[in-house]
Amino acid sequence: MTLGLSSRNWHEGHHDPHPWLDYFWGVLLRAYSEFSDRVGGLNQRAGGKSAIVREAVGRMTRPFALSDLQIECPGVSLPTIKRELAAMRDEGLVMLQGRGRGAKWHRGE
Repeated sequence: MTLGLSSRNWHEGHHDPHPWLDYFWGVLLRAYSEFSDRVGGLNQRAGGKSAIVREAVGRMTRPFALSDLQIECPGVSLPTIKRELAAMRDEGLVMLQGRGRGAKWHRGE
């Protein structure tokens, strides 16, 4: 319908593109709004990236490695994850067993 309105009198050079442009911008704004609703919430959690790491640790039911947390916390850098784990260790919330690649973290309960 809007395409028909926009192309009326096209052959005479008197067409009006505004109905189609209004439709186009409406679709674009709805798509952007949906995108913002879906993705915007990923980066705007209360407490920032530290909270994301702590939430991920809280979900862990087994011993976990740093690589497990990297998968659970996309967008959070490895130094941030390590810093938060060190803080949680100092608080007695997690414990590290082992060294190197075989090291596993455990929740201290």
